[in-house]
Amino acid sequence: MRTIKVLMVFLAVATGVGLSTFLKPLKTPDAQRPAKPSTTSPFSQRIELTNKNSIVEKQKSPLPKKESTPKNLKDAIHLGMNYDELIEADPSITEQHLHQLFTRNTHINLQWLHDNGFPESTIQSLFNLWSSGNAKALQRKDVKPLVVSRYNTHQSNGIYKAQTQFSQFDRRLNVYFPLPDNYSADSVIIHWRHSDGSTLSHFDRHPLQSDGQYHNAWLRLPGGWESGEYDVAVYAADSQLTPLAANRFAISSPSN
Repeated sequence: MRTIKVLMVFLAVATGVGLSTFLKPLKTPDAQRPAKPSTTSPFSQRIELTNKNSIVEKQKSPLPKKESTPKNLKDAIHLGMNYDELIEADPSITEQHLHQLFTRNTHINLQWLHDNGFPESTIQSLFNLWSSGNAKALQRKDVKPLVVSRYNTHQSNGIYKAQTQFSQFDRRLNVYFPLPDNYSADSVIIHWRHSDGSTLSHFDRHPLQSDGQYHNAWLRLPGGWESGEYDVAVYAADSQLTPLAANRFAISSPSN
């Protein structure tokens, strides 16, 4: 060992290189290495439904390409992300992905947009409306209260029976809502939503069906409703997607 050290000193003097150069370890220990900058996309953190009553955060891979984009866009809706936030998180997202999402999950497609005189870019506003929920509609004073009921008017002899509490056994719920006298579109957009957006966010257009004083629509969940607080809102099929009517209701479990 002494012979090696003497040789190293001789080489240092002969070459003019500092002794420390010859004493450095060949590899930097892991604990001393500078941390690599994080490249984790905001989309690597997802909310995944693990069972009917709970949600947990789970690590997933970054946003995949087109073939699975609609699924991830639905995750973004549950997270409340608008279109600007979406493309900031992943610049590869385009309007084409939004059109795929709506075509696969709703009756809103390019043909419907064209038939109603909407530019294709309206899909951005529809996505923002879907992801933002119904809170703004519920807060506006000019938005009419809609009627939520387990009964249709044939069952109730033409009477609109407004209700706010339902059972999980009430699989089909009806809504009745007024429209302005000058309303000219042949459909409306309705958003049924669990109040925290976790278990239900049903967004779609509905053709107008008059039921005397009000127009009506309904939603039936084959597997029944999860217990919890819900809201539902009706929006005009116009360029402003104007909120027209909204209300809240609750679903209780049989034990309650």
